[in-house]
Amino acid sequence: MAFAATTLKVLIASPSDLKEERDAAEGAIAEWNSIHAETERVVLLPVRWETSVFPVANQRPQSAINQQIVDRADILIGLFWTRLGTNTGVAISGTVEEIDRFVAASKPAMIYFSERAVSPSAIDVAQFASLILGTTFDGAGAAEGSDLHKASDLATMLELQLGMGEGLAYFNLKSVEQRDRVRQNNAVVVARVERLLSREMERSREIVTRFRAAVERIADILVEKAIIEGDEVRRIIRETSR
Repeated sequence: MAFAATTLKVLIASPSDLKEERDAAEGAIAEWNSIHAETERVVLLPVRWETSVFPVANQRPQSAINQQIVDRADILIGLFWTRLGTNTGVAISGTVEEIDRFVAASKPAMIYFSERAVSPSAIDVAQFASLILGTTFDGAGAAEGSDLHKASDLATMLELQLGMGEGLAYFNLKSVEQRDRVRQNNAVVVARVERLLSREMERSREIVTRFRAAVERIADILVEKAIIEGDEVRRIIRETSR
């Protein structure tokens, strides 16, 4: 019997190496619909880039995907395994750009990592490194007040107000909004801020790589206990650095 329902589009977003997981996600959505759609009066409609997008001439490929399915979707399920994806010119990968747009629009985005076994010989080392060390989720970018926005604001202060950047000239900037406007209108300032952030990003990568074993042990403790004392952090670093 027919019934009235709200249709929610669910975007299944992932790099190309996760077709099996995309199929599984679509199957799980179909199962949810068969069990719950009528009683909940909600139908989940899965959309995927390989089945729901058509090419558009003279348009950035990811822009076409954004217009046709990303911006029209209500929920995002993001999947990752061994690849982050291909740089779009706007974000480090198409999947990351899609997640960024969802975060900016305050729409729900759920991220999952596949635990499927993989042959080491099949891993693209550069892609895997970007996935492990270069992801920018949980507020790292895309919105005002995000980690990346705060880092850009602090870098602007270092460059223009605290005499700790490439120049010593002082700018009387009293608010985050004023510093944002300077970056928007001054290409020289943007370049200086970008160089500073890039240097610190590389330094962060080196630190994480050097202390990877310690980072993983600390992360495990945080997952289990949600808190860790400073003395324990120092002990773990000492033990894993021997």
